[in-house]
Amino acid sequence: MKKKLSITAVVLFCLLGLGSCNSGKVTGPNIVWIVWDTVRADRLSIYRPERKTTPFLQKWAKDGRVFDCSSVSCWTVPSHASMFTGLFPGEHGVQDVVSELSEEHDTVAELLRDQGYQTYLFSANPFVSRSTKFSQGFQIEEHPYDKKLAAEAQDEVVGKIDPQDQSSDMSVVLGKGSKNWSVKAVGELINRRFFRFLSTRDQGRPFFAFLNYMEAHRVRIPSRESRGRLMTREEVTASYTFNQTQARFQRISLGLEEPFSEKEQKIVEAVYDATLLELDMLLDEIFRKLQATPELLSNTVVILTSDHGEHLGDHGSYLHQYSLYEGVLNVPLVIWAPGRLSPGTEIEPVMNIDLFPTVLELASIPVPERPGTQSLLGVKEDRLLVAEYPKPYEPVLSKFIRSHPEWDSSPYRQGLRTARSGAYKLLWRSSGEQELYNLADDPGEEINLKDDNPEMTRLLAKKLEGWLELRSLVKQGGERELSPDERERLKALGYLGDDDAQN
Repeated sequence: MKKKLSITAVVLFCLLGLGSCNSGKVTGPNIVWIVWDTVRADRLSIYRPERKTTPFLQKWAKDGRVFDCSSVSCWTVPSHASMFTGLFPGEHGVQDVVSELSEEHDTVAELLRDQGYQTYLFSANPFVSRSTKFSQGFQIEEHPYDKKLAAEAQDEVVGKIDPQDQSSDMSVVLGKGSKNWSVKAVGELINRRFFRFLSTRDQGRPFFAFLNYMEAHRVRIPSRESRGRLMTREEVTASYTFNQTQARFQRISLGLEEPFSEKEQKIVEAVYDATLLELDMLLDEIFRKLQATPELLSNTVVILTSDHGEHLGDHGSYLHQYSLYEGVLNVPLVIWAPGRLSPGTEIEPVMNIDLFPTVLELASIPVPERPGTQSLLGVKEDRLLVAEYPKPYEPVLSKFIRSHPEWDSSPYRQGLRTARSGAYKLLWRSSGEQELYNLADDPGEEINLKDDNPEMTRLLAKKLEGWLELRSLVKQGGERELSPDERERLKALGYLGDDDAQN
C-alpha cells in the first residue's frame, strides 16, 4: 500500500535525511497543464480554421505539437482520474458523483512532488478536489468556492451576467440568493491566483501547475462582447431571451421535448463558441505573463487539452453523458515544448490518458507500467484507442423517471465502450448492440456500417475483447458522502436533479 505523509512530514524527513526524498537538484522543466473543461476539438480554429473561436491558440500552436486526441470517457470524473493515474475507467473505478480516487493509485502530481517539483492546483470543477481525493500530490490547492476566494469569485461571475439575460439557470439561481454558482466561469480569477503562485514559488525548483477552466461547461455566461464578436446584434439579443436552461437541455436530449428550432440551434452553438473565445483570451494572458520572464518561458512546457467534449445537438443530445460519440470524445490537445517536442501536427491519433506517461517523461521521472498508454514524445502507429462509460449516470435519469413514469429510459441505462483503429470506430453497448463508423468519411457518425462491413465489426470487437482480457482490475475507487455545499454546487452544474439526494 502506498504510504501517505503530510507535507510537513515530507519536509522534515528530507531535512533529516530519514526519507527517500530526492536530495539532488531537480532539472526537469516547469509544466503547466491546462484543461478547458467540456471543450470539443471541432469547434476550435486549430482543427477548423474557418472558425474564429480561438485565434490566439491558432497562432500559439504553430510552435507546438497538435494531436488528434480522444478522451477515454465522456465526463469529468472518469476522465480526470484516468489522466491523473494513467489507468482506464474500468481500472480505477471512479465513475459517479460519490466516487473518490483510491489513495493506492500513484497520481502524476504525487510522482512529480516526490521528485522535488512544487505542485499547484486550481480547479473550477468541484470534482477535481480534496473531497474526491483527486488532488493527491498537490501541495497548494485552490477553488473558487474556498472561503478566502468566494467573494472574489462571486463578484467575477456577477460581472459577467447581463441584466437582460433570461435564457439560463443563472438568473434563477441568482434570484434564490445561492452562492454556489460561483464555481462557474472564473477564468480571470484562476489566472490571477496562478500568477500569484508564480511570484511566490521557490525559484530554485521546477513547478507543476494544473488549471481547470469551466467557461464552456453549462451554465454558459459569455460576455456580451464575446457574443458580439461571433453573432449579429439580433442574434446576441436573441441569445438572452429563449430557454437554454439545464432542464430543457436534458429534456431534449432524453427525447422528452421537441428539439430547438434551426434559429435557436445556431444560437446555442454560438453561445458555446463565445465561451471558447474567452478561454482563448485567458490563454493569451498566461503566455504574456510567461513571456515577461524569458528564462521562465524557455524552461516551461505548456499542455492544453480537455477532459471531454459536449454534444451540441448531434445525435439529438446536448449533454456529455450517455454517449461515446465523437462530440464528447474528440478533444483538443496541444503540447508546447520547444526543444523537447518538434512542432507540427501528429497524424496518429492518441488519447488524453497518454498525458500521464508524457508528463513524467518530460520531467525525466521513471514511468510506472501502464499498459495501453504511451508517451507522446514518441507516438506509435496502428494503435487501438479505447473509451469507456461502464456505468450509466443515474441522477438525471431518476429525476425524469419520477416526473415521466411512462418514459422508456432503457436506451440510456447502458454501459458503453469504443474501440478505434485507424479510421474505423466500433461502439459497443451492454445491450449487445454494435455500431461501426468510418470517421474519415463520416465524422458525424451518421452511417452505421455494421451490416455493410461485418469483417471490420468482428475484427474490432475481437480487439476490444482482447483489450478487456488484458486489463487487470485494480482496487476500485471508494464512495463518499456529499456535503450540502457539494450538492448545491453539483445541482448548479446539472449533475444532480432538483430533489436528488443520491440515486
